[in-house]
Amino acid sequence: DADFTPITGLDRSSLSQSCSRATYTITSESGDFSRVQDWMYRNVPGVRMDRRTHQTLYTPTLPGQAVYQCSSDLVANDYSGGYQDKSGNKARNYINWLTQDLEELPGDK
Repeated sequence: DADFTPITGLDRSSLSQSCSRATYTITSESGDFSRVQDWMYRNVPGVRMDRRTHQTLYTPTLPGQAVYQCSSDLVANDYSGGYQDKSGNKARNYINWLTQDLEELPGDK
């Protein structure tokens, strides 16, 4: 994400090869809040993303997979004022994307 800036490094060799995806921590600009994000995916054939906004990523199970998701030591800060904020049309873009998603997935809630 263009608004995320890594705070810690990521030792890729520490990532488990027994899971399809890994999580990392995102902190607010002030550091007062944090959340866990699961957007670190292995190069796995068959991964697909649904929806343009609030995307859902689906990852197939790997042969010999011990767990679906594992954690990493990466921490990133979420700064305001990134590309979408500076573009001046963030809300309009999101509404257009959501409308397109609803047209393609009419039963989606």
